Amino acid sequence: MGEIQLYSQRQLSPFMGLVYVASISLARAISNDGIFWQIQVSCETQQHHLGLSHAGLVRRYVLWGVWSKQAGLKAMPLDPMLDTPKDEVIENQLIPALESSLQHMPFESKDHYELWILDSLENLPVALISTRIDGYNLDLLKPAHWRASTHSKRDFLPVLTHITTDPLLKLEQMISDNTCYPIRSQWFLRDDTGNGTGVTAQNLEPELHHRILENEKFPELLIREHWPNLDTQLLAREYHNWLAPRILTLQNLSLATRARLELAAQKYAIETSQLINLYPQIADQKIINRILVEARLRTASAHDA
Repeated sequence: MGEIQLYSQRQLSPFMGLVYVASISLARAISNDGIFWQIQVSCETQQHHLGLSHAGLVRRYVLWGVWSKQAGLKAMPLDPMLDTPKDEVIENQLIPALESSLQHMPFESKDHYELWILDSLENLPVALISTRIDGYNLDLLKPAHWRASTHSKRDFLPVLTHITTDPLLKLEQMISDNTCYPIRSQWFLRDDTGNGTGVTAQNLEPELHHRILENEKFPELLIREHWPNLDTQLLAREYHNWLAPRILTLQNLSLATRARLELAAQKYAIETSQLINLYPQIADQKIINRILVEARLRTASAHDA
């Protein structure tokens, strides 16, 4: 067994925070909160297409069980026909390595390949739709409509704009109206300075496929906040504030942006308190302390009720 690999990756379109991964040979643990971990094992299966089996085997991960420090390890039933590693790999290798690695949370984000939807005027990034750890088969991913949120999280109520329709649908329409049809998109490899080198693109002129864009050309958050229309600017800004508890888990925010989002996160004290251990940096500890106190008060009030 090689050393354990620790990393995180953004979950996008819609943005759901980061997924954290601890991986060894043939097995891995993944988590959204750093507390409850899904244990997966790698196995070989026949690849099927239109009901026909192709020659050769492919590797894929299947659910083996779940683990948390509080509840311990629980295995799930597995198909006995699957060629999975022995249970000892999980019990004696992955779990001890994972438990000793929790002190390093949050794991470093390594999804440096980013897929951006481009605007229709300057072919510049307007919305981040996907990321990858490596550059394998990037051209196979065809971006669809950018999504602002899941069906279950629809409580976005902006107060600074004059939007009368569903604000999340308005956001999605705003992105759609400022991009081309068919969608122009481009994969960039971002370096340590934030600059991006084009890797591959869809519906974009060939001479732009491998261009280099400076960090300033990329929106810092999920979508562009600078728009000609004030209502549109405010809507994009309030959208990011609404997602502040999750966005604060991102690892390359400027200190000014982090401070702004911490202020916005006070409105969502309970969700923020559940994610604080995943924040790579804190801009204002006093704000965070107030959030923790408010979360405890709200939780106690709910229990009393």
